[in-house]
Amino acid sequence: AGGGVLAALGAFLSHRIERRVSLKTILWLNVLITGLGFGFFYLPVISILGFLVLSFLDGGLYVLMNALLNRYTQSEIRATVLSINSMFFSVFMMVLFPLFGWFIQLWDFELSFNVFAIAWTVVMMMLVPQASLQSAPSV
Repeated sequence: AGGGVLAALGAFLSHRIERRVSLKTILWLNVLITGLGFGFFYLPVISILGFLVLSFLDGGLYVLMNALLNRYTQSEIRATVLSINSMFFSVFMMVLFPLFGWFIQLWDFELSFNVFAIAWTVVMMMLVPQASLQSAPSV
């Protein structure tokens, strides 16, 4: 329930935060906070706090990313673009969850979370500059 409340709060505050901080900065902070969060998820207390922080970030980013997609997508294809976005997220999770479980069986919880945190951070650090959001107006 706490994660849902914080996700709703993140969604509610997302446009207010975005007015004060650029979307690109929000994306960079999300990459760093998420990477650090995953790196310490194996610790019980931090995993609970990390889940709550990630819920807040997820709620806010979901709203901002959909607003951005709505702004830059023609109305004739908007539903298709949003549907494909949702589908790729689902496919990514279907691949990631079993792979992560296999890593935990192969190694252990701590090493698996640390490897995932490093991989997540490296991949996201390569993707954020590609977003080329410097010229994007605020949502």
